[in-house]
Amino acid sequence: MPDTTFTIDKNEINSILPSRFVFLCSASFEKRSTTIPLSLDPSRISHSVVFRSRGYKNDTSLNEIKNKIATSKVIDFDLNNPVSVARSLTEVVKECSSLESAIVIDITTFTHEILAMLLKLIHDNETKFSSIFCLYNGAADYSNSKENGLTQMWLSKGCRDVRNVIGYPGRMRPTAKTSLIILTGFELERATKLIEIIEPDRLMLGFGNDPTHDNHLEPVAFFQEKFENWKKNYKNSNCTEFGFSCKNIEKTTEVLSDLTADPDENYIVVPLNTKLSTIASSIVALKNPMIQICYSIPEMYNMDDYSSPGEKITVVNLCEILNLKKDLKGGSI
Repeated sequence: MPDTTFTIDKNEINSILPSRFVFLCSASFEKRSTTIPLSLDPSRISHSVVFRSRGYKNDTSLNEIKNKIATSKVIDFDLNNPVSVARSLTEVVKECSSLESAIVIDITTFTHEILAMLLKLIHDNETKFSSIFCLYNGAADYSNSKENGLTQMWLSKGCRDVRNVIGYPGRMRPTAKTSLIILTGFELERATKLIEIIEPDRLMLGFGNDPTHDNHLEPVAFFQEKFENWKKNYKNSNCTEFGFSCKNIEKTTEVLSDLTADPDENYIVVPLNTKLSTIASSIVALKNPMIQICYSIPEMYNMDDYSSPGEKITVVNLCEILNLKKDLKGGSI
């Protein structure tokens, strides 16, 4: 079996997972939230926890998951209260780590903020798990772009606020210059608000290439044109551009490591692309405690037509990728 990250058909997923494992997932308004749970063999799941946002409840998704994995424990959380979310995640990871089992996490529909918090907790307890796998179902299509047209495509609107992600405070020195690094996606409104609020000394805008699905090539090209026009708003700022991979965690980790190599700067990293690039952002911040991770909170999501599920699942062996156990052992934030 490959050691780090690979993609398989969803009907092959049981062939590569441990014989027994703990399972975590999120029941979302997104149809993709049920793809992985419904593909698993429930007899191999020793303990299961399903997270669900109180503000974006979807009983259909939850019921489908519970019908397949009947023993699932459900935890509702308030996205507007990150401290409460962090407590719930801490309790769940503590409970799961006490079982000294393999853990499998469906990261598909966790928010970027919650995923980063969860990865920090898993890292802090990684020696208590026999193996750690993250699973991701990439979208076949976003916002029905093929049917509705790319000009009508939207995932979220607006940005209510920006906050630090718990577990990644960074070591912000008031005398040092601050560099804001944004891994942009299709939601440029959120990126605009980030820049307005943080007012960085240096701005680094990343555009994602190497998409997770060939169906995304046309939307990526469309939004690259929008990105090129949008970044002109910052032509008089200290602004640079970089590319990163939407799906290759190792490549994106290398890019971010290079961008944050100057020990005399403050760094704020904001992942707004795929959950795979969010894993890369978290890994870099775990290695470098000078880095702060921030999250931009959207005003609203396209709950009726966010995405459609793909047939593939990306598997991330978190214990092996970038020698996680060796490199991050004893790291503190």
